[in-house]
Amino acid sequence: MPKETGSLGQIRGAAFDDFLEWYGRERNGAQLKSVVEALPAEVLKNVHWREGLPRLVPFAWYPCELVHGVLDGLLVGLSEWERQSLSRQAADHVMEQTLHGIYRAVFKAIASPNMMARFSSRLWGLYYDTGKTEAVMETSTQHRNVYSAWKGHHPFLCDVNRYSNEWLYRSLGCQNVRSKRIECVGEGKAQCTFVTTWT
Repeated sequence: MPKETGSLGQIRGAAFDDFLEWYGRERNGAQLKSVVEALPAEVLKNVHWREGLPRLVPFAWYPCELVHGVLDGLLVGLSEWERQSLSRQAADHVMEQTLHGIYRAVFKAIASPNMMARFSSRLWGLYYDTGKTEAVMETSTQHRNVYSAWKGHHPFLCDVNRYSNEWLYRSLGCQNVRSKRIECVGEGKAQCTFVTTWT
């Protein structure tokens, strides 16, 4: 039986609208349009169209089923390497836009990796209405991030979050930033954990 729309929680439009705009203009607008138009009516009603592309209102909340439906459609046929490459490119674009978007003041206030770790829960709450995140400062150049109780988890979104984290560390001047997935809900685990290192 399909889950009721909204049972996976909600995601802020700002977290996905930049992705839609980027994918439609830089990757494959026709594919994106086809995937979105094939969504169930109760999900599709949340989408509005601008210049032929599906868009979302940045401050509005949307059911995660909408995001999952779009991502599942776009990822069909991609290899794991292609999925990882796409999620990294998406993260880089979205974060570039974020620093000039509605949350620019929040991100510009983050001046160090340790401050970012302390702000992690607040940043999470800007984009998702379920789940929680914890950032543990294991050493001066290594943090462990844990996502738990995230009803709207999607493996691609999880990777985008991880690569967005890398992007933020680089934006703070960290060098040789790397992250490693330790566990993921998409692999049957109870939570998602990744470790980020830098020099």
